Amino acid sequence: MHALTSQPIQSPVETVRIGILGAGFIAQVAHLDAYAELPDCRVTALADSRPELLRQVAGRHGVERRHDRPEALLADPNVDAVVVVLPRRAVGPATLAAVRTGRTVLAEKPFACTLAEGRAIVAAAEAAGSPLAVGYMKRHDAGVALFRDRLAALRTSGEVGAIAHVAIRDYCATYAIPPPHHVRSREPRSYRYPVGDLAPAGLPECQHADYEYTLNVASHDLNLVRHLLGDALSAGAFSVRSGRMQVALLESTAYPVTLTLGRVDSGRWDQTIEIVFDKAVLRLHLPSALARQEAARIECVRGGAVVVEEAPVNARDWAFKAQARHVLEVARGTAAPIASGRDALVDLALIEELWMSAKWSRQ
Repeated sequence: MHALTSQPIQSPVETVRIGILGAGFIAQVAHLDAYAELPDCRVTALADSRPELLRQVAGRHGVERRHDRPEALLADPNVDAVVVVLPRRAVGPATLAAVRTGRTVLAEKPFACTLAEGRAIVAAAEAAGSPLAVGYMKRHDAGVALFRDRLAALRTSGEVGAIAHVAIRDYCATYAIPPPHHVRSREPRSYRYPVGDLAPAGLPECQHADYEYTLNVASHDLNLVRHLLGDALSAGAFSVRSGRMQVALLESTAYPVTLTLGRVDSGRWDQTIEIVFDKAVLRLHLPSALARQEAARIECVRGGAVVVEEAPVNARDWAFKAQARHVLEVARGTAAPIASGRDALVDLALIEELWMSAKWSRQ
């Protein structure tokens, strides 16, 4: 356990020192940019195995302590909290090493590629007293919070009946907006990160790419719908057209949930959650992850009228920035992770259950 970070930071005004593992695209345009906008923290250390990329990104963001390997950053005493933004298969092993230091850790989603790997990480985090958050930043969207309140109110009042069906649609092949400025690199890595298994044991290798797509995309959708509804889900049928479409059926005790994923590039970010009641439909339209000025939009169809609602402009915050602010609260010991590692195990379990029953075809 790291001597300086075995306990949460006690002062509510103390500057939190952030160490980031990874200097690639998402690390730059999401995490580094988000922490740079917050006054009560500082990115003190950055690690990446591409020397020139590390030099340029660290220089651009004023990060003085630069490391070529994760273990070097984790041994740095000038780090209070760690953000893990490495290539997908490397996130799990790096997160496992990070939580063993006892620090607060934010791991990009999915924090593990398999349920077994996820369980090992969560067990290590709990043993070390390390608060582990997973990067499901959509939970921090102001429009999502408003939608959750509206949904809870309708369910409590019963005025539009019960939920009959939940439909999740995710056709987001591109970010649909020009990406912010970032440093690109094609240089070879000086070091190969340790990696975990990409897929559960027994899944044929020809299906690994499609499993990885489910893991990357559906984990966001499943995590968010569970956050909104609060109901337990079980996996049902799953149809996979390799490289194209995936359609899943899940069940709660009271209603079915359908999830449709596809590499569809319509030029727009097309991610929607639709809650169908007996007498109304409540829709949540989510913005592109890189749309910094936007929040999720709510649409309610009821009694023949369509009402659109958005979070007040002064209440909106970029989801990645709101997530970063929350990590600082967790590091200070004033909050518990909104999207915890233990909770994220449920998403991994659902995905593996879906793949156990998958009807997979090449076309």
